[in-house]
Amino acid sequence: MSLSRRPSAPAAAAPQPTATRVGDSRAMYGRLMLAFTVGFVGHVAAIVAYTVTATSGLPDGEQGLATGLSTLTQQVALTVGIPVMSAVAAAAPTLLSGIRLALLVDGAVTLLGALAVHRGLREPSGASLPR
Repeated sequence: MSLSRRPSAPAAAAPQPTATRVGDSRAMYGRLMLAFTVGFVGHVAAIVAYTVTATSGLPDGEQGLATGLSTLTQQVALTVGIPVMSAVAAAAPTLLSGIRLALLVDGAVTLLGALAVHRGLREPSGASLPR
């Protein structure tokens, strides 16, 4: 499989290197499954932590609203994020470089979001939390 969008005839006929570093043997499937499993567990743990944080400390009557709002933000992020990252990936000259660029942009946006949350959650100077 060629990683370029417009392969020339000789390039399409030549053997292509694998797109990832997992290898091209049957052993690659084990490494891929391990990576997918670790990613899945981390993703699920993050979603559970996010939902628990959004709903903890609220009265029972408001927890449903908080859950709905947190789920809404996830759905909006997916609805907007996938097309944006696809557009970023499509702007690159090859498929692999596009995927790498989209992942870098996604990581940068995530880091900026985390920094904004951290800055917003900092305790104001001179203030203390109620006990």
